[in-house]
Amino acid sequence: MIILEKSLAFLKLPQAKTLDLQEHTRKKTYLCLHGGGALALIYSGKARFLLKDALFLEDLREKICAKHQISPSKKYFFLQSPLCSKAKNLLLEKGFIVHAFV
Repeated sequence: MIILEKSLAFLKLPQAKTLDLQEHTRKKTYLCLHGGGALALIYSGKARFLLKDALFLEDLREKICAKHQISPSKKYFFLQSPLCSKAKNLLLEKGFIVHAFV
């Protein structure tokens, strides 16, 4: 997966581990990395990332943090598809650092 490799290269986390999202969602377009006090959520879909997707992502982040009992100091979001401005504003408001690989 190219976006996963780009995300790992950007984060430069020596011991990042991939968290399993199967119990939280059936969507195959989301990945999660955790390590070094950072949580990275990755959207690998090709469709435009909309406001409803941003709301789902925030809910997913809350479920992940509760299940794994983590409190990340930094939250990253990576994607390689078009990003809706309302979704971007919501993610920035929630404290995400957004990176689009286009």
